[in-house]
Amino acid sequence: MRRAANSGPLLSVADSLQRNLQKESLREDWTPDWERATICARKLFAFWKQTPAVVKNRMAPLYQHMKDCERFLGAPYENVNRWMDEFYATAGPKHRRFRHHWEGVREAERLFGEDGANAAIVHILRDCRNVPKAADYDSGAADALGLKAAWPVSAYIHYTEEAFSTLVKYTLEGPMAVVLWAFFRSEGELHSLLNGLSRLSPSQHAEYLQNWPKIHARWIEMNSQPIPPASVSEVKGDMRTYFDETAIVLHGLFAQLPGARFAMVPVDQLITPLTLIDYEYVEELKATLTGTEPRDIAAFALPRQIAVSAKAAVDASGRAVNFISAEKSLALTPLTVTEIPGVGFEVKASVIGTPQLILVSHVAGRLYLRSGVHRAYLLASLGFKEIPCVLSEENQIPMVMGVYPTFTPQILAQPRPPLLMDTFDPTLTLMIPAVRTTKIIRISAEELVLPVD
Repeated sequence: MRRAANSGPLLSVADSLQRNLQKESLREDWTPDWERATICARKLFAFWKQTPAVVKNRMAPLYQHMKDCERFLGAPYENVNRWMDEFYATAGPKHRRFRHHWEGVREAERLFGEDGANAAIVHILRDCRNVPKAADYDSGAADALGLKAAWPVSAYIHYTEEAFSTLVKYTLEGPMAVVLWAFFRSEGELHSLLNGLSRLSPSQHAEYLQNWPKIHARWIEMNSQPIPPASVSEVKGDMRTYFDETAIVLHGLFAQLPGARFAMVPVDQLITPLTLIDYEYVEELKATLTGTEPRDIAAFALPRQIAVSAKAAVDASGRAVNFISAEKSLALTPLTVTEIPGVGFEVKASVIGTPQLILVSHVAGRLYLRSGVHRAYLLASLGFKEIPCVLSEENQIPMVMGVYPTFTPQILAQPRPPLLMDTFDPTLTLMIPAVRTTKIIRISAEELVLPVD
């Protein structure tokens, strides 16, 4: 195998890694960091023809999977975990493509029952930090190890026990969300949200509606004290360098934001248009945050690209198409109509994955989040007091449309509007078991014949 001319230092690192792995293989205990280090090395040498022999992949051993099942399910489920890794003997690290996916979970349920399916889920989450579909291995959405190809290597290097536990909880029990219920205008609005997006029992639902007036009264009291004018500062250093580079890459996006600039904004002055924060989505975003250095934060606030997985289904009539995806960033571009002389008209639209940058509108001295609310929430939860964003000067409060329900501009214009930091205040929020949603974009054409006088 030919080596790149400047690959000497890389090979030295890999040789060192191999020696350390050989030493570690003599130990009986299992260190998860070594598996992640191996994955990192695999990514580093991905430009070679095959996975190099210099890198030895370490998989979570059987007893680790059994320990996980004991912890979350109350039993080790040794038979299920042995079955999950049955192909390791013949396929090695690439055995995951055979059963480490949702289809494998359903097969486990057929063979071992519902508890067996749950054990399979826990097993896959330990190995892959997600549960892919079988087709993802073929499409490239998941690599040979079942890891999301779009995620950075850091998603697996920094895969903490806390993150693993949270993923297991949300996958087995369903997602959770925190609702800013103090800011709803009426009991009816709250009822509609809880009825459509929560997994609350009827008795819990009724209890929360009964308690809501007391919570709402707190906001009425707070509304007598307007928030002060917001302040912004310039982006500097490595953040500025990243933003300037990204402005060139995403020039088409910035062309739609005339007058926009990069800025640092205080998180405690950000007004949120969303009525809730989806904790499961926050965990998904957490995997894309590569670190806490300035350039890492800039890349998280303004991602250059985002992978979108969607399915398209055309109606039998050939006059409508549905796009189905669990991704939050799927969007439909505006329709364009072009006349074709002597023929007719051509109508175009695109279904795309839009980078969910942190975009803030500056309106009359206030800072309104337009997109990237969950990204801003994650950074705030990590203790950041200021975060980078794309700042756009506006004349009116933006109307935000998306996957999650939003407050009306009338609520956002109140003296004391809902702030991003309010989502951390238990006296203003309600924690609910949320439903998992799927986004559908439907494009259809209709013909109408109308009578005329």
